[in-house]
This record gives sequence, C-alpha cells and structure tokens, in this order.
Amino acid sequence: MRKFDVPKNFTPSVFSVTFAGNINLKIYFMKKSLLFACAAMACFSMSAEDLVVFSESANAEDTYWDPSWTTTTGSSKFIATTAGKIDISKTAHEGAQSLSISWTSATGGDWGACVAREGWATYDLSKYNELNFWVYSETAIAAENLPAMQMENGGYQKSEKIAMGDFLPSGVPAKTWTLVKIAREDIANEGFGIANVKSIFFCQNAADNAAHTMLVDDIVWKYDESYVTPDNVALFQDSNEDGFFDPSWVNVTAPSTVKMLEGHNEKLPTTTDIKKEGNNALELTWTSAEGGNWMALCASIGWIKFDITDKNYVTMWLYSPAALTKDELPNVHLEAHVGGTTGKVALGNYVNGLAANTWTEVAVSIEDLKKANPEFTAFDNIKGLFFSQNAADDKQHTLYIDEVYFSKNESSSVNDIEYTSENAIYYANGNVYGVAGNVSVFNVAGQLVAEGTAVDNTFAVALNNGLYIVVSENGNSKIVVR
Repeated sequence: MRKFDVPKNFTPSVFSVTFAGNINLKIYFMKKSLLFACAAMACFSMSAEDLVVFSESANAEDTYWDPSWTTTTGSSKFIATTAGKIDISKTAHEGAQSLSISWTSATGGDWGACVAREGWATYDLSKYNELNFWVYSETAIAAENLPAMQMENGGYQKSEKIAMGDFLPSGVPAKTWTLVKIAREDIANEGFGIANVKSIFFCQNAADNAAHTMLVDDIVWKYDESYVTPDNVALFQDSNEDGFFDPSWVNVTAPSTVKMLEGHNEKLPTTTDIKKEGNNALELTWTSAEGGNWMALCASIGWIKFDITDKNYVTMWLYSPAALTKDELPNVHLEAHVGGTTGKVALGNYVNGLAANTWTEVAVSIEDLKKANPEFTAFDNIKGLFFSQNAADDKQHTLYIDEVYFSKNESSSVNDIEYTSENAIYYANGNVYGVAGNVSVFNVAGQLVAEGTAVDNTFAVALNNGLYIVVSENGNSKIVVR
C-alpha cells in the first residue's frame, strides 16, 4: 500500500480509504467539488445515462474535431493544423483519438478553444451534476499554468471562467493520464442557463509565455442519480431582445398578414406593456384572409430540444384587448428538430373564447395533438409550438402570449380548497356573478384558468362547459357551466 501524497497546508475533511492493489491515488476536497486525480489504472466508469461530449470522431481518419472553434489575439498562440479547429491526436486515453490543446499564453494576448458535441447539438445539464475528462502531457504542467475553463450556451451566454488548476492542485504529471472531476455548480455559475449548453471552452489563464500541449479525452457529463424530471418545462417566459423574440419564425402568404417589427422580419414582436409574468410577452397580431395563410413558431432561447414524452399539456396564458370567440382563435401544432409536425388542433377547442383585457390560461391536450397525426412520434425531440391560420374572417386580431409550458398534471390541487361561500356564486352569459375583490378560477385539473378583479360583484370570463372552482374574497365555490 502506497502513501497518499497530500499537498502542504491542506486540511482535508475526515476520510479513510482502503484500496487493494498497486494504484497511485490522490484525493482532494476542492471548493464544492470532489476531485480525483488518478493514475491510468484508477477506476472510471460510464453509465448509459451519461452524456458524452467527446470520445471518438466518427471517422478514424479525421485530423480535427469538426464541432470545435479556436481563436487567438495578440501574441498568444493556439496550434491548429486546420484553421479554427482543434486537432485530433492519435494518443488516446481509450480508443484511438483525443483532442490536442496546444497553446502559448502571452502577456496582452488571449486564446480560446471550444469543444461541442457532434453536430453542435445543445444539451440540458439539469440531469447531470459533474463534468469528467482525462488529460495527458508529455511534460508536466504546473497547476498555475493550466488553462481556464468556461461554458457557452445556445443563447451565446458564457459562464464565468474557472481555473482548471484549482481542480488539479498538483498540475498535470508527465506521461500520465489524469482524470479531472468538476461539479456542475463550480463551472456553471448562478444565472448561467444550463438548459441549452452548447460548448466547453479551454482558454487563456496565466500568461507564462511558454508553449504547452495537453491532450484531452473522454469528456463526459455524469448523470445525476437524484434527478427528478420536472412536471413543468418552460418553452417561453421572456425574450432577451428588445421588441422581438429571436427564436421565433413567421411565415405569411398574402393576403393574410402577421405584424412583425421593422428590421426583424420573420420574428414575433414582444411587448413590455402587457405581460402575465416577467419582463415581456409575445404579440401575435394577424389577419386571416381567404386564399392566404400564416404560421408563427415559438421555440425556446437556444432552440432547445424538448423531450415531452411524459407531459400531458401545452399550457399558455392568453390576453386579448378585445373579446374573441373560440372560432376566431388560431390553430396550434408542434414541430420537431428532426423534422415533421403533429397535426393541428384549434385553440378554441380548449377555451370558450377570450374575455377582453383578461389573462386566461389555456391547456392544449398533447394527446389530442398525437391523435391529429398518429404518424408523428418525435415527442422526445420537440422544437417549438406553431400558431397558424384558422378561420379566414378577414379581421385583424391580437393575442398576447406568455408563460408557455410543457406540463404534466397528474393530480388536482383544487381538492385542498375549502368551499366557504355563503353567497350565490354562479355563471351566466360569460360572467361569474356573486364574487368580490381578487378572483381566481380553476378547472378540475387544478389549473388556473383565469384571474382578475371583480367589478360590481361580477367577473368576466369565457368558460367551456364543465366544473370549476371559483376563489374570491367573499368565499370559494364550485360552479357548473352547461
């Protein structure tokens, strides 16, 4: 049994390790991470749930990793045989290939090299909690001379830089493959969007003006065994741009029309004046004309791929400055990243029109979207939600759209509501009567259908036939709409 080589001035948490065999193992407790720096014989395993960023190129003869990008400024250097790409080395931890990170960090200069997945595919880090990768160098590299690291997501947001040397306090030893483990929370700072990560950057740290080469292999995100799939996943909450939503797309065939912001054709406009939550909402202003057509896609920031196989509804909040009948509302359908769409269903199937100046939640059944096109099966690869032309009434209509989610509803929270009203609360002619103050209306699935303020003991809301629970300041009550 060999002794553990512990850095000076290091006080570890209490631990004990019993290890049979002739393995040189170093264990450090760093930041919020547990880092293992292991010799080539040390244990490393992958599960089927792990996410591989890089392991091997599909072509054994490739000399560079195509989903990569490099840049330099000033006197700093990054060695790339193919301009702008990371070289592939034939020296590998496993398999036959690794990535060659060769740099010189010069004073006043900078360099960076990013590694993405095959096809520049983005990924959601919610279900992964640790980044693992192996590094190798022919000559030892001191910790302070190792690169910095950061991530970039599909919205071009970058995480804060961290020093790789913080996770390898003894540096990279010569001629030894070394495993690095970095907790997600260490490399993904608070506020960095982890739902659509695009790439991992190695970049300039200390300017030592010396040439270094470090091979990197088997870049893997480890699956978090404690991960629980959220019941609600946001498609749209806020736009990052002023006046329009970049991950949207509008297509119009005259004489139908859709309003778009000047200079941002094919993009849905947004408004900060009317919104359900957050900073803004989508604005959809359209005219559906005979012989014309229109469609408008709402995707997510970063064009995330959604797996909605366990979801039941597409929920959204809708607001119109003028009352809309159910027949005046558009159709909706889903599109996949791999191509193909669900069938269209009418929004009016899920709400009996919209009262003017009232936010109303609408829940579109995913099961109905499946039935509308049984041949579409890519519900693990959803890109976004389309709104499209329905009735050609040749009238201009406006919808404000906010808080669009893919939702899973298995139980109702309305069972917890105590029915306390001693007044006659009832529904007729598009109004709930007998209410006061703030009013909330829930359906039997526990979804908030509408909320607002009563005027003269009356709350205007368009409801489909069914059972509802009304919560107001003068009591709670069940109502039946027939």
